[in-house]
Amino acid sequence: MKQHFLLMISMIFFTSINAQITIQSSDVIDIGFVADQTTDTLPDPSILEGGVGNINWDFSILKPGEDGQYVFLDPTSTPYFSSFPEANLASRVETELYAYMVKDNDKIEIIGVEGTLDVLGFPIQGKLDVTPGQSLIRFPATFGDTYDETVVQQGQVPGSSVGLPTIDSIRVVNTVERAVDIDAWGEMTIPAGVFNTIRSSETETTSSQVYFYSSGVWIPQGAPQVETLVYYNWWTIDDDGLAFPVVQMVYDPASASRTVTYLESLTAVTNIFTTEATLYPNPAKDYLNIDFDEPFTGKVEVFNLSGQKQLTMQLANSYSAKINLASCSTGFHIIVLKGINNDLAGFKKFEIFR
Repeated sequence: MKQHFLLMISMIFFTSINAQITIQSSDVIDIGFVADQTTDTLPDPSILEGGVGNINWDFSILKPGEDGQYVFLDPTSTPYFSSFPEANLASRVETELYAYMVKDNDKIEIIGVEGTLDVLGFPIQGKLDVTPGQSLIRFPATFGDTYDETVVQQGQVPGSSVGLPTIDSIRVVNTVERAVDIDAWGEMTIPAGVFNTIRSSETETTSSQVYFYSSGVWIPQGAPQVETLVYYNWWTIDDDGLAFPVVQMVYDPASASRTVTYLESLTAVTNIFTTEATLYPNPAKDYLNIDFDEPFTGKVEVFNLSGQKQLTMQLANSYSAKINLASCSTGFHIIVLKGINNDLAGFKKFEIFR
């Protein structure tokens, strides 16, 4: 099973531009971002994480490699929400793999993953629970912050699903010891441009144990396997006040090897409607109109940029809708369309200007 499925399950944030980057829970937007990234699996030897404090990094010679796209979603629009009903944030990590998270005023933590997992080298439909939740970020997040935590990742599949029909079930248990330190800041140069960043260094030591369940007994298979990896994450804030991670380096001390995943483009709530629709006027004042190319049945929801739902409207076989914005404040918002099965039909950012 993938031990390090958390690689670049990245959150997207809105915050103000200050002399020092500080991210609060209220800065987090829950849905509506698409991050296109690529991984240089054999970076040039000059690509190093460096020390601590004020540093400038030149990663401009990074090479594109394995591409990935990460989409951040309302969990109720995803296929496995019933497994994690307490989740208020989700991320599509891969085409058939979703991560589920809980956000509160203190942190965002991942509580589980479901979809197509790698179990003993087999692509298997399965679920991985994380207890307690593993922190993706703690608030307020700023230079000098440190914390430690221990989490357990546990998943279970039938033995027959991995070619072991005589084994009832297989369980994988990963115990992860994490030490996190936001320990450096400075300019980061990548092929996409130059960014002012802060960096978190995250050391993870994972002890993995596989168990077979047979004749009513769980039997450990060999000794636990222990692995230590160090994750370096660089975050930026752009001129529009949008904060997001631009680089993640994974260092393996056992092999002294590094891989680097970096941002190629960030799409901030563009029109990815699967149901074709036109919004106007944008900016809006008192009302927002939607025209559909085909009749739409489902609901329309409006969120502010802190992920708080502002209003809901039900539609049935409608070619158009007029949304009363009287209950919404000025500024940017997100409109979300959901079909009759609560599946995501699309989302788009719009502005209210009065």
